[in-house]
Amino acid sequence: MQLSDIPQIKHVDADNFFLLAGPCAIEGEDMALRIAEKVVKITDKLNIPYVFKGSFKKANRSRIDSFTGIGDEKALKILRKVSETFKYLLLQISMRFLMLLWLQNM
Repeated sequence: MQLSDIPQIKHVDADNFFLLAGPCAIEGEDMALRIAEKVVKITDKLNIPYVFKGSFKKANRSRIDSFTGIGDEKALKILRKVSETFKYLLLQISMRFLMLLWLQNM
């Protein structure tokens, strides 16, 4: 599969770098939509392929009482709204998945 096969990723033929950007953790709808709007405006202007990345739950905190999110269901609904509003692909990376990949490549 090629990036050009994924309709939500625009500008794949622009021969530019690929941008993966967004908030570290979804903290609210307004914040997520503002970030997506600004990044989409910039990436569209510069023809940069873009995927919105935002975590619905931050499991990799150094303290047990640190902020981990606004609630899974609420954050996932916000992520869906961002995707539907801007017609861009969303990425939600699981830290467990990344650790498994890292361990596999050790």
